[in-house]
Amino acid sequence: MNARRLGIDTRRVIAGGGSSGASIAAFAAYNTAFEPEDEDRSISAEPNAMVLLNPAFGCPPGQSSPGAPCAVMARWKVSTAGPPAILFYGTEDALLEGGRQFARQLIAAGTRTEFYTAEGQPHGFFNRFPDSPWHALVLRQMDVFLTSLGYLEGNPTARVPAGTNEALRKERP
Repeated sequence: MNARRLGIDTRRVIAGGGSSGASIAAFAAYNTAFEPEDEDRSISAEPNAMVLLNPAFGCPPGQSSPGAPCAVMARWKVSTAGPPAILFYGTEDALLEGGRQFARQLIAAGTRTEFYTAEGQPHGFFNRFPDSPWHALVLRQMDVFLTSLGYLEGNPTARVPAGTNEALRKERP
């Protein structure tokens, strides 16, 4: 409704976040069950791309009570293709396996999905700025992804610190 007035290109809306925020961003893309009665259904809440940093799909060990938000997300299933997605996890993140399962669902449904891991890193590894190069590595890969979709132009602007030995590993989940 206000997109034109605000100069928003409604064909290039990106939803993203970290941890539970990333889960909520994904929920915006795939929600079919929780629309309020008075919702204007002519306005789509579905983003055109997703940037998901260690989303919480499933519960860490020992936190799986049936009503817990992570348990609800673990039961959530993707059955139709949606917006292109890029996901990032540390290999020591307790939520990694739930993320892999979610990414497999996206791929099976026909969604373009990129999945990256950071060796030896915990949940939220990308937030350790400026103490580690992971923040810049993740930003750089986001730039590459969004450029491949036509949302950005040119070379990535995120600078990886000189002498960095760390690298994100692209995986097939």
